[in-house]
Amino acid sequence: MKITLLIVMGIERPSGVRYFQIARGLVQRGHRVRILALHPDLAACPQRRFVADGVEVWYVGQMHARKRAGVTLRFSPAALLVVLAQAVAGFVWGILCSRQISTTWASRSLSTAWQP
Repeated sequence: MKITLLIVMGIERPSGVRYFQIARGLVQRGHRVRILALHPDLAACPQRRFVADGVEVWYVGQMHARKRAGVTLRFSPAALLVVLAQAVAGFVWGILCSRQISTTWASRSLSTAWQP
């Protein structure tokens, strides 16, 4: 099966690591998995598309706060609205490019249900 996971964080964040482990497990079971994620510092992201342990990862937008060198920078309300709109557009674009059969919005309830 082809599966696309949407997560609102980077795969290096604690919750992102859990979703990546789920995706890796699905790949080991023969599924094709792509993660569409938001990055904590998209402007400085060296690689926006890559494959790790058989999982395709696409960073499609900026997270709600920018984190640089361990410092969290908050966006102004107007800038946050732009970041949100760009993130949503990135997710839509990623879904359209994926043309996958099964797209799943990763949420806390999913991580709880799927914990090993």
